[in-house]
Amino acid sequence: MEQLQKPFIFRRLGAFFIDHIIFSFLIVIVAFLFMNFDNFDFSSTFIRMIMCMVAAFILYCCKDIINGRSLGKRMFGLAVRDDNFNIPKISKLILRNIFTFLWPVELLLILVSKQKRKIGDRLVHTDVYLVNNNKGIIGVIISITSVILVFICILIMGIIQIIKQSDSYKVATNYIKLSPEIKEIVGNDITFGYFPMGGIQYENGYGNSELTIKLKGNKDTISVHIVLKKNPNSNWIIEDVDY
Repeated sequence: MEQLQKPFIFRRLGAFFIDHIIFSFLIVIVAFLFMNFDNFDFSSTFIRMIMCMVAAFILYCCKDIINGRSLGKRMFGLAVRDDNFNIPKISKLILRNIFTFLWPVELLLILVSKQKRKIGDRLVHTDVYLVNNNKGIIGVIISITSVILVFICILIMGIIQIIKQSDSYKVATNYIKLSPEIKEIVGNDITFGYFPMGGIQYENGYGNSELTIKLKGNKDTISVHIVLKKNPNSNWIIEDVDY
């Protein structure tokens, strides 16, 4: 069998970066969608976070099981192979990733050790080789695109959380919970959507807020548009409600 070549370090780092960006993004999305930030409970939230992290770790350990190639490795023309340059068993492909939580140590081993192998590869006698001698341009493009997309998503999520933690949003949601007219339409057990729309302006004690909040009850789902105003040394006041 033809002997495979070891890749240049930039390919390893590029594949490593792509895989970690993808899984980090998935964790953030899952946490954002399934955590109840409006009714925060530390114990239940902690348990959910642990479950999310365990599931993500298991999924990450399985990232190379298809022909020894994760998405990042495919983009950079790389693959995991054993000492005979064959595709390793699935068990080995999983075991080589169990030390992912020690990624700074593994990265250091790849960069400075003589074998250029991380802990998992040393354990199961595997390594990463170049199997497709492309120039990695696709990987570089996707890496840059991934960074931009992740930055945009984090920015949007950050803005949404700022809105949901603001006093005007809390006043608006309290009004909705206590409104008999809205309860008549949507019913009981009201839950709010994850993505409130609108904006908040605040300067020198004066504030204007315009929010569109989606809510769901046991009868119906509607969107409520609320306009609020704030003067210095006073609380937010609801000026208009439409639904």
